[in-house]
Order: sequence, then C-alpha cells, then structure tokens
Amino acid sequence: MKRSTKNQWLKTIEFIVVNGAILINPEATLLILLLKFCFQVWAALPEETVEKQPSQEVKRHNRKADLDSYVHGNDAPPLV
Repeated sequence: MKRSTKNQWLKTIEFIVVNGAILINPEATLLILLLKFCFQVWAALPEETVEKQPSQEVKRHNRKADLDSYVHGNDAPPLV
C-alpha cells in the first residue's frame, strides 16, 4: 500500500473513531486527546519491510557449495 493511501485511510479512520467517541461521551476530553495521540503515533510509524527469505532450494545449494569448498581444501568449515 502506498504511503499516501495509508495516510488517507488513517485520517478517515481517525475522523470516524474520534468523532464517534466525542458523540458518545463529550466529557472524556483526556481520553479523546490520548486517542488522537495514538493515531499520530500510528501514522508516524515506519512501514514494516518484509525481508524475503531464500528458498529452500537456494539454501540447499549454498550448503552443498560450502561443503564442496571445505572438502576441496578450504579451511573454513561448512555453514549449517
């Protein structure tokens, strides 16, 4: 999801939730301010990046290459 789309959705959700809370209980100003603060923190959080893990085939190939290099005279032990 693009950053601008995420911000638009957050603003829409914040508007609905905060105004709903004000309609339900307008005297709970401290809680409403805390709710607004939570939305600001949520909007400021960076997007999580998902690192792609190598496939099992790549892992198998890397282990085999490490073992082959160890068997053929390199001093480093194979990575397991």
